[in-house]
Amino acid sequence: IVDIVGLNPDQVRDDATAFYRMFHELDIDSVKMSMVASSRQLKTWHNRYRIHHPQKDIVWLEGHATPERLSDGSTQWFGYIWDITAQKNEEQEKSRLINQLNQANKMQAMGTLAGGIAHDFNNILASILGYADLAKFNLQDPKQLHQDITQIENAAQRASELVKQILAFSRRTEDSMLPIKPSISLKEAVKLLRSTIPANIEIEQKIWSKSYILADPTK
Repeated sequence: IVDIVGLNPDQVRDDATAFYRMFHELDIDSVKMSMVASSRQLKTWHNRYRIHHPQKDIVWLEGHATPERLSDGSTQWFGYIWDITAQKNEEQEKSRLINQLNQANKMQAMGTLAGGIAHDFNNILASILGYADLAKFNLQDPKQLHQDITQIENAAQRASELVKQILAFSRRTEDSMLPIKPSISLKEAVKLLRSTIPANIEIEQKIWSKSYILADPTK
């Protein structure tokens, strides 16, 4: 007890309040709820949680305990706990390395996309510059001038959408599970795919579903 939670056994033998005060604020509610449920149903309790250890700062513990109802109506627990801080640290480091690898893979994919995207931007810029030149010649024709400016705006909007897609793909973000329409994500993916394959290859899409799923839209 002294080593694992930093308390003397006499401090928690008859009353566990001192131990409960050490629970991490993000875990205390879930631990309490699980213990209450275990006590009511007399089922084995199992949980992983953090405590503020007086000598070791934050410590991860795992506990298993079986409740037994005493004659006076109180509950006595028989079980054990052990320190899993090293294991949790390894899990977090593994997760960090996986995220780092995923980011590296994304950057490699961005390199593959770069050639096609540059070609896309050149087309957009050529359209903007072309219609800007036409606008100079049509200064005396308001109707034609308006059409030229509209085409410039459309091209600029396409460029803006392309930039947004690139940023969304390359950004380093945590998993964010949201209700999304897969159809929208698929259509955006097709736009990016269009930039990476020859123009003589036709992409035919038949995306009809309007259903929602819970997923990370960037992934």
